[in-house]
Amino acid sequence: MISYFPTPYENEFFYSIIARYHYHSGHKTKYETLLSLLGSYEKSFYVDVPSGVNLIAEKLKDMSKNLNAEYFVEKHSILPLFRQFMEPNQYQKVLLKVNGQDGSLNPTRIIPERADDVKRKQHLYYCRECLKNQFETYGEGFWNRFHQISGVLVCTKHKICLTKLSSKNHNMNLNKFIIPNMDDKKSDVEEIQVSKKSFKILLDIAKDIEYLFTEKLTVYPHTYYYNKYMELLKIHGIGYPMMKRRYSLAKKILEVYPKEILDLFNSYLSPEDPFCWVRYVTEEHRIKYLHPVRHILIMRLLCGGVREFYENNQTYQPFGSGPWFCMNPLADHYLEKCVETLDINPHMKYRRLQGDFTCNCGFKYRLILPEQSPLEVNNFSQRIIERGELWSKEFQKLLAQKMSVVEISHITNLSCPTVRKISKQIMNGKHNITTRGTGRPKKLTDEERTQIYKKQWGIIFRENPQLKRTQLKRLNPAVFSWIQSHDKVWLEKHLPPKRCRIKNSDNYYKKMDKKLLQAVQEAFANWTLFEKEKGFLQKITRTGLLKNMGLNPNMLKKNGDNYPLFQGFINSVIENKNDFQKRRIRNLLDNKCRNQVVTICKIKTLASLYTKLDLEIECYIQEQVESHNKLVEIKGIKL
Repeated sequence: MISYFPTPYENEFFYSIIARYHYHSGHKTKYETLLSLLGSYEKSFYVDVPSGVNLIAEKLKDMSKNLNAEYFVEKHSILPLFRQFMEPNQYQKVLLKVNGQDGSLNPTRIIPERADDVKRKQHLYYCRECLKNQFETYGEGFWNRFHQISGVLVCTKHKICLTKLSSKNHNMNLNKFIIPNMDDKKSDVEEIQVSKKSFKILLDIAKDIEYLFTEKLTVYPHTYYYNKYMELLKIHGIGYPMMKRRYSLAKKILEVYPKEILDLFNSYLSPEDPFCWVRYVTEEHRIKYLHPVRHILIMRLLCGGVREFYENNQTYQPFGSGPWFCMNPLADHYLEKCVETLDINPHMKYRRLQGDFTCNCGFKYRLILPEQSPLEVNNFSQRIIERGELWSKEFQKLLAQKMSVVEISHITNLSCPTVRKISKQIMNGKHNITTRGTGRPKKLTDEERTQIYKKQWGIIFRENPQLKRTQLKRLNPAVFSWIQSHDKVWLEKHLPPKRCRIKNSDNYYKKMDKKLLQAVQEAFANWTLFEKEKGFLQKITRTGLLKNMGLNPNMLKKNGDNYPLFQGFINSVIENKNDFQKRRIRNLLDNKCRNQVVTICKIKTLASLYTKLDLEIECYIQEQVESHNKLVEIKGIKL
C-alpha cells in the first residue's frame, strides 16, 4: 500500500509516471522508490521496459481500480506497437515477463533484438514545443511514450524534429529516474537534422505509428503479412521471378527511401547482400523477425501508408479483371468477353507469369506477361491449348459441306497445311484432335509411376512362370527396384516362392575351414609379390586378404564362427597402424636408403609420417636410423 501516486497524463511513458512519483514523494535515492513500489531496492527498473507493473498495480488497487497492469501496458508503454506484429501466444509471454510471472530476473530481453535490427533508443527524446505546453498547462513536464519509439523522430503535433536529452547524458540503460526541467524546453542541442524530403517521410512514419496505437486493429498472424506483401510485390511488378524478389525489393527500397532515413533506422542495405533484412519479408518462415518499423517501411513502400495497407484488400490481377475474350472462331460468341476461368502459373522457360483462359465452349488459349489481350499476340495459333468439342463438331460440319481447304482456312483462322493435317487426323479416326501436344511430358507422381511399373511387372511375371526370382529381376531391374522400394508387399505376391536353403553340416564347415586356412596362408606368403605388382607397400588387413583370395570382404562378419582356424590365422597376421609404420620404415632402410646415411626427419618424410606419432614409433625410428647409419659407416670403411 502506498498513500500517493501521480495521476498519469495522456500517453505519458510509464517510466515518466514513476519518475514523477520519485520526485513528488521526496525520495532522496532511487532505492527508496524501488523499495516503496517494487518491495526491493535490488530490482532494476528500465526506461523502455515496463517492469514490475503487477507489483505497482497491486499497491494501487485501493486508490483506483482503473490503474491496473493492463491499463499501464496499453496506455503508457510502447508494447502495443509490437503486439500488432506478434502471434497472440508470443505476446502473452511478453506480458508474463512484464508482470514478472515467468520467473525471469532480468526483463531487458522482453522484446528480442537481433544484431541487424532497428536499434532501440538509448536516450530519452522529447519535443521542445510539447514540453513548453506541458509546463504552461500542468506546471511540470513528462516524457511522451510515442517519442521513445525507435521509429518516431518527429513530433506529429508540432511537426518538428525531436530533441535527444543531453542533460547528464542520460542513458536508457541506467537505473535512475529523471524528469524534464525548464532548461530542456529551451535546448536546441542534439536535435535530429534531416533534409526536407526525409523530414516528410519521418513525419508520415510517425503518423503511421500513432495510427497503430489509436485504432483497434485486428491482430493478424505472420502468414497474413507475408501473403499480403507477396501479393503487393506482384502488383508492383517485382513478384516474379521469385528468385529475384529479394533483390528487386531491396533496389526499390533504395529508390524510395533516402540513405539518411535508412541509416537512422539501421536499415541501409545492399541488394547484392543475401543476408540483408529484406529476406525477413520475402521468406515466410523469417517474417516473424521483421521489426515493426520495417513493417511500416514496407507498407508505405507498397501501399502508401499503414492505413491503406489494412483498409484496402488489393488482389493481383496480371491480366486484368474478367471476363475475357473467347477466341473460338467457330462459336457464335467469338470475340465476346465471356471467358471467366483463368488459371495463372509461372512459365517454366521464360520465368514469367502465364495465364490459361478457358471458355465454357471448351476453347482454351494462353497469354504470357506482359501480354494483356489475345488480339495483340502474333501467331496466336501457337497459343491455342485446346479447341474443345464445339470447335470439333463445327469443323466436321465444314468438311461435310465439301468446302475447300482455303475457305475452311479463312473461317477457322488456321493455315492450309494445318487444315489438311486436322482433316487427315479425322479421316484416320484419331481422337483428341482439338488438344495441342505439349512439348514436355507431364511429370508422373510416385503413385502413378508405381501403378505403371506394376502393370509392366505383372506382364513379366505372367509370361515367365518358369523363371526364378533373380532371373526375373534381370529382365527389368529398374522396374523391380522401384516396386521393391515403394510396394514390397505387392512385389512379394508377384514373385516365385523363395527356395528353402539346406543348412550345411558341421563336417562341411570343418572341411571348408581347412581349405580356407591353406588358401589364406598361401595369400599371406605371397603378400610381398602382391605388393610388388601394386608398386607400393600394402597394409595387411582382413579385407585385403579376403579380396586377394577372391572372397567377399564381409564373409567373416556373417559366418566367422563357422571357420575358427581360418579366422584365427587372419587375426594373427593382420597389421595394426604401428606394425605397418614399422614395416614401411624397415623397407625404406633396406631398399631405397640401403647405402645412405639418413636422418630421422628424412625417414619420416619418405614414410609419410607427418602426424604426431606414438612414442613407440618415435623410439623405433631412432633405433633403426642409428643402427642403419652405423652399418653404412662400417661398410664405407671396409670399402
